[in-house]
Amino acid sequence: MWTAPQAEAEAILQLPEAEFMAELERRYGPQMGRLKRLTPPALFPVQLMQCDRYVLPRLALVGDAAHSCHPVGGQGLNMGIRDAAALAEVLTAAYQHGENLGSLPVLRRYERWRRWENWIILSFTDVLTRTFSNQIGPIVVLRRLGLWSLNRVPLLRHLALRLMTGRLGRVPQVARVGQQV
Repeated sequence: MWTAPQAEAEAILQLPEAEFMAELERRYGPQMGRLKRLTPPALFPVQLMQCDRYVLPRLALVGDAAHSCHPVGGQGLNMGIRDAAALAEVLTAAYQHGENLGSLPVLRRYERWRRWENWIILSFTDVLTRTFSNQIGPIVVLRRLGLWSLNRVPLLRHLALRLMTGRLGRVPQVARVGQQV
């Protein structure tokens, strides 16, 4: 899997098989050895998405089932792992209190916890993607100013790092193991 601008991706998808495989091998490099295509290539547009609801009775969406974003710094995977950890924590607490694990009130605790935090990460990664894939003058100036600020303002750098590593907001218990709080 690789990402490319929409027009480029569509053009690559239309290449004859030999040319497509040559492009794939050029992009991935020789570390995987000789590649063989088993199924036709497919195009999956990268888009910002978050479900209106994460839960219904006896159902909870986590990870890419609940949200998706551009693969900036593996944030989709990171959010999915935090979703799973938060859901496990909510269900464990509910079990310890004798609550019905599939009930809407229990599952909404997970939704309230993760939906807002995921929206923040989704928005941040979308802004990064749009900013760094854009050559419009004022946006380039804002991008440079943002990078300069991250480099010169330790508090801003610290907050951005905490946001992207899942340490800003409510951290699931399993992620706090061995961490000084």
